[in-house]
Amino acid sequence: MLTEQLAYRLLEGPDALADRRAALRQQVDDPVRGYHQTPNDLLVILRQLQARLAYHARITEDAFGEVELSLRLLANVFRHQPALVARLHGPTQPLLQHLVRRAQTALKQANALHPDY
Repeated sequence: MLTEQLAYRLLEGPDALADRRAALRQQVDDPVRGYHQTPNDLLVILRQLQARLAYHARITEDAFGEVELSLRLLANVFRHQPALVARLHGPTQPLLQHLVRRAQTALKQANALHPDY
């Protein structure tokens, strides 16, 4: 991870941040759409995407980007998967609990951002 941080700082520079965000935005938008056989399938995808967002934030120190993309991911889930998030019952409970935790984390991160953001 240290080598990637150094490569980002020294080779790519701050200009590459917008490109990295755009690539992550594309990754966040695509897999949430479509049909998922079970809520757990969607949960696995969400966890993988959140890990990518956290890794991006660690490498680039882009706290605003992490918050923005996390909220975008949550909004996409609610927009594209209304049947999975409409009711709290057995199979959807882990997914909905994860969404609640992610929303709370995103709100904490947003409150911790500098007011100029």
